[in-house]
Formats: sequence, C-alpha cells, structure tokens
Amino acid sequence: RSLSEDYDKLRLGVWGKRALFKPSLFPSQAPTIAFPLAPDEHPVSSWETVDGDRSLYFSCTAAQYYSVRIPLLKAGFKRVHEGAGDRSPNISFCRPFTGHPRSVQVLEGSGGVPQKVNHFPGSGILSSKSRLTKALAKMQRRFRDDDFAFMPETYLLPQEWERALGMVISDTSQFKGSSKPRYILKPSLGSCGRGIRVLDTAGVTRLLQSACTGGWDLSNSVLQRYLEPMLIHDHKFDMRLYVLVTDFDPLTVYLHSNGLVRFASQKYSSSSEFNAFADLTNYSINRRAKTDPVESLLGRGDGKGTKWSVCELKDYWARTEVDQDATWERIHSIIVRTLISVADHIRESSESMHSTPHTSFELFGFDIMCDQDNNPWLLEVNVLPSMESSSDLDYHVKSSVTTDMLNMLLLQAHDRSSLFARPAERTPASVLRQFEDASFYRGGFNRLFPTAATVPAYRPYFTQPSPHNQTLWDWVEARAQAVDPAALLQTIADG
Repeated sequence: RSLSEDYDKLRLGVWGKRALFKPSLFPSQAPTIAFPLAPDEHPVSSWETVDGDRSLYFSCTAAQYYSVRIPLLKAGFKRVHEGAGDRSPNISFCRPFTGHPRSVQVLEGSGGVPQKVNHFPGSGILSSKSRLTKALAKMQRRFRDDDFAFMPETYLLPQEWERALGMVISDTSQFKGSSKPRYILKPSLGSCGRGIRVLDTAGVTRLLQSACTGGWDLSNSVLQRYLEPMLIHDHKFDMRLYVLVTDFDPLTVYLHSNGLVRFASQKYSSSSEFNAFADLTNYSINRRAKTDPVESLLGRGDGKGTKWSVCELKDYWARTEVDQDATWERIHSIIVRTLISVADHIRESSESMHSTPHTSFELFGFDIMCDQDNNPWLLEVNVLPSMESSSDLDYHVKSSVTTDMLNMLLLQAHDRSSLFARPAERTPASVLRQFEDASFYRGGFNRLFPTAATVPAYRPYFTQPSPHNQTLWDWVEARAQAVDPAALLQTIADG
C-alpha cells in the first residue's frame, strides 16, 4: 500500500465520506469508531443511523505526517485547531506535556467532548537519556538485578566525568589487539543524530580533561561505551520498534509486529576514524550519503538501501543462525522493564495534572541495537517518534501502526448536541472491559504486559501495585485458566 494510492482514494471519495463503527465485545457498551486499512475490512455500520451531531475532529499540532493524518481522514475525521469551539477534537496529537496550565486544559478536554491525547504527563523522562539512565540505575540498586543493565555503560556529564575518565583509563590499560575501544558522546535530549561524536580513548581523555578545566562545555551530555555491532552485509543497523502504552494504571504494553530497520549507508570498520555514514544509523544523516545499497532479500526495503521492515529482518534472521526466539524474548524484557522503571513517575505526574480517567495514550519509538554477540541493547526511547513517510516502506509500516493504534483507543462518536457529563470513576469492571475490547482490536500489536506468563516475572518490580494493576493481573491469570472464557467475560459485562 502506497501513500499515493491512499491519497487518491481520499481525493476521489472512496474513503472518508462517513464514519464506521465496530462493536464492543459487551452488548451494553457503545460501539467505537473503526479505522479500516481497506474499505471493506470491518463488518461495521454507518453512523447515519445514530441520532445527534456525531461529527469527528482531530488536531495535529506536533504531527503533520500523512501516516497519522490519512488513517483519521479515511475514518471520517476532519482536522481542526485546538480551541475550535464546538468543534473540539476527539483526539489530539501534540508535543509532550509540561506543567504548563495549557497542558491541563488539553488533558481535560474542551467544548464538553472527551478527548484522547497522545502523551502521558511525565513521559519525557523516557526521552531524556540522563533521566532514563538514573531511573534504570535506581532499579538496579533496588533489586540488585542485572536484567536492568541493558543500556550501554553510561556516564552523565559533567557530574560523572571522573568516573567516565576512570572507565577510559581502565580500558586503555587492558587494551590489546588491533581494535581499540571507542566511545560515543551524545546530547541528553538530542535527536536525529545531532551533536553525536564517536571518539577513541585518546579523544575522550582530551575531551574530559578539557571539560574539567572549563575548556569544553559538556553540560547535559552522556558518554557511553561504543558497542561493536552485529552487521548485515558489513553494515551496521538498529531497529525502531513501535510500543503502545494504552495505560500506565494499569500498565498495559503492546509491541507492533512490524517496525523499521535502519542501516548505516556505508560499510562498517571498527578500526577506521569516525565516519557518521558508517558509525551512525540515523536516517536523517544517512539519507545525505552516497549509499552502498544493502540488498533486501525480499526485494522490498525502501529502495535506497537504508531501511528494511522488521518483517524483512525476521526473514533474514530465519535464513541465518541467529536464535530469534532468544533475541526477541530479551527485547521484550527490555521494553517492559524500561516502562516499569518509570511507571510510578508517570502515574504520579498524571494524577497531579488531571483526574479524567483513561485520557492519555502514547506510542513510543524504542531504538534497539544488537551487538556482535547478538545481545540486544536499548539505545534510546523516543516520545515523539518520526512518522514521516520518506518512502512507500515508511508509509506502509507507519500507517499500519497508526491504524492499529487508533482501533485500540476505542474512540466514540459523542453527541455534540447534548451536554456531556464528566465520566464516572473507573470501576474494576470498566477497566477490564476496555482491556478486552482493546486486545480484541489490536491488529498487528502483541501484548507484552500483562499476560499470564509475564505477570509472575515482573510482579516483584512493582513495590506498591495499584488496585487497577492488581485487578488486571488477577484477570489475565484467571482468563488463561478459564475453561469457558465466554462465561468469564459475562461476569464483567455490566457494572
């Protein structure tokens, strides 16, 4: 599916004329808006049979991308700006929240129509490399668990420059062979590869010594040990994985089955001087290089040799000796443990900014890289992952992710002609109904947590589980053991 094909169908009116509904698993619950990939994908009905003004609107103040806008337009939404009076949006895509009063206003909605917002208050802790490093280090200290040591050895600068220098001096004394250890210097809040430098031991030593005397400003930077990467056709690569959190209370985590594999555009050499086109995988950098194409075994890729889909990577690994099951199990563990490490902070931030239940959702971009021994490592988490469609591959993957995400949000077409009452407090039954409906319409998303297998593994890391977490954990365990799942669902149909 290409961007031009979808755009033409919108222009010709094949899509977007009317909204469609998908039914709940529970007859007493209102249907929710369907977001089909194809016009006849869902057995759903037109909204024209429903009384009242059910107009649908969205706002995109931070995401202007076709892969976000077109799935909404296809489903009958119209784009508006925030503060559009009676045309207040049902769903908003905005920048991450701060403590500004405007953030509270967005979260509470406007014009009487409840709205979904694409960020959780406090989620910026994940995009800050320094704050995320601290959160993971705290979990390691608390549980003495090496399973939280999945980021490359990291030091916060300038406050940890002495420890960073000690690492470099130790590496220098242990250095043997022709491949020298290298390090990567990054801005704590950088993106798109801006400000990144790869240095050898001599370069780092000079930089740190200069910084400690005031000769170089390293404020808000991190220094990491550079990983020797797994290579494909002699090229370095990493993965951009799309992780959806529908709620932090209870914590509910899904990973999409597809994603993007980003390649460095030139062949990798551990002994060469720093070369951004060989040492970095950021697409914003490599699209400017004269590429050394990486052949796609499936004949797809992005046509430029810089990206595959994750599905293509899985196919490639299946043809090699890579233990995919172990690799993906470790990646899943990295994702869940990362989110557990910040869950308390985000839940407390949400409670301090609003009380409207189930308002936020968030699609995170997890950047994962495998080292030369096939061990996956977390490089960073993006709270506003780029949804730009620079190729048909980009659009196919990202619009599929967006469509599946929108279906899971269970958006309703509220009657704008009547006064909307503030939602009732969430009950255990309502939490479980939303969970079941979202799981049923998950499309390409797979639930990582909670499941009957992952609850026992991760329960110890929740020092004080919230009532909603406990309710959902008990439910998924009972669901796995139920002889008659339909009868179990009936127990939460009302209430």
